[in-house]
Amino acid sequence: MLNVIKISLPERCRILCISDIHTHWREMEKLLKRCNYNTGEDYLFILGDILERGEDNIGALRYVMELAKEEHVFVIGGNNDMFVHDFAVRYSDEKFHERFTKKPNRCFVQMGEAIGITDYADSTAQKRRAVYEAFRSEIDFVKGLPDAIETDSHIFVHAGIEGQDWHAMTAARVQNIKRFPNLGHESEKTVVCGHVPCYGMGRQNSNLPILDGGRRIIAIDGGAGVRQASQINTVIINKCGSEYGYETEFCPIGESKTVLADHAGRKGWIFADYSRHLFTQIPFEPDNNLRGFIKVQNKESGERGVVPECFSGYWDGNWHAWGNLNAFPSVKKGEPIWTYAEYGDYCWCITADGEVGSVPKSIISE
Repeated sequence: MLNVIKISLPERCRILCISDIHTHWREMEKLLKRCNYNTGEDYLFILGDILERGEDNIGALRYVMELAKEEHVFVIGGNNDMFVHDFAVRYSDEKFHERFTKKPNRCFVQMGEAIGITDYADSTAQKRRAVYEAFRSEIDFVKGLPDAIETDSHIFVHAGIEGQDWHAMTAARVQNIKRFPNLGHESEKTVVCGHVPCYGMGRQNSNLPILDGGRRIIAIDGGAGVRQASQINTVIINKCGSEYGYETEFCPIGESKTVLADHAGRKGWIFADYSRHLFTQIPFEPDNNLRGFIKVQNKESGERGVVPECFSGYWDGNWHAWGNLNAFPSVKKGEPIWTYAEYGDYCWCITADGEVGSVPKSIISE
């Protein structure tokens, strides 16, 4: 059975939901300030994956632990969070070495480095124990995280739920369901989840939260540490009696630049599900010959479009793209913009309204 925290909410309140910060706690801190988070009145639900995929695991964990001291802050565990306990305590030395060789846990590695341990080839048990003793409160905090939060109207989990009796699920399953926003569920309550970046799940050209009222699903993972252009999202649930309203806010990863001139992008971006859509490469027409792009055709739908070559790959006899096709957002002079990869005359960006795509480098400040 899952460890579920059941909460009775007051007649009026705000619930701020955040997930999958993946060590990017400074962006989370900015986001809470942007939302005018009030520690005395608001509820804050953090839906797992505090750790991994980024650099400052210890800082992120301690930041969340400090937040969790407040009465109205609740944190649940994500699949990436649990590994630090496994590496420190649960794995046998044999399995520790197997996993450490294939995929070291960054949080555990950083904890070891903080006390001068970098090599586990010998005295493995003693060194693992030393890491645990030095970071006992942090590791025990992670191990003790519940699996879900439930209110009268909402279920908050890391990845998703399944079956009529979702309480009977295992913790591993509720933290690891794949593509839940596309699957649906049988509960009458609205499920709020993270785990899978919204850019790949929703038919949208952004990392913004997915609010699917028809299927009672809210997905909030902004892709931090997973997508190259990524962000931390929050969905704010405004409770007024039995009525609920929803707002969204986001904070991109990285420092912003400024748009120097108005730029009209192209309409008609095409959704590309990187895990499912297969493409063939086709030649450019002369007037569309953009450096750094390739042109592809969806094998199933026949749709054609361009995608940055650095967001595509060829294997198994097919082209795969992990960016939407023909994604050229419009921007206005003076707006903030967050830039990532560069290719030809363009760069991959998140715009002020959250759209993702290619914008000319020439109209963006250094």
